[in-house]
Amino acid sequence: MHGGKIPNVVKAAKQRIMEAADPAAAKLVLLLDSEDERISLAAARDLLDRAGHKPPTEVKGQITIESAVAIVEEEIRNQRERQDGD
Repeated sequence: MHGGKIPNVVKAAKQRIMEAADPAAAKLVLLLDSEDERISLAAARDLLDRAGHKPPTEVKGQITIESAVAIVEEEIRNQRERQDGD
């Protein structure tokens, strides 16, 4: 059996991760005030995700081929009208 699969090794690894959770969350909170907006935005997203506020990952409802074609046709008409107006 591989060392990473031995039950007491797995248990010890899980314990280390659990003990690191609070300091990791505190670090994310500190990063919210970073001068680099990319870092503060990433920290904000991570905190929101972990708090259960993830963006939706699926579209609810169904779209038929007919309705998709109608949407595309309408967009083409709108673009042509804009071009004709120029």
